Amino acid sequence: MCIFYLVLRALDTVEDDMTIPNDTKIPMLRAFHTHLYEEGWSYMYSQENDRIVLQKFYVVSMRLTKTCHFQHLLVLKILILVTGYVDIFFLSQP
Repeated sequence: MCIFYLVLRALDTVEDDMTIPNDTKIPMLRAFHTHLYEEGWSYMYSQENDRIVLQKFYVVSMRLTKTCHFQHLLVLKILILVTGYVDIFFLSQP
């Protein structure tokens, strides 16, 4: 459960960070589920208060792949959540 929270916290940090331009943010959000398996992935350019979770996301990813027995369900849930979020909040705006 803690890993799921940290993944959601990272997603929310990307979404909330107004210094990340939408042409960077949207592809990052859409591909976020792939970063769960990408060894060493982090994002160092966030200006949000919770940026540490993005800067050290490789730790979350490592723990997920080594200890989480339901990781495929987590990845699927993240993919569905982000796809709907991006479509509704970013692509529907004029």
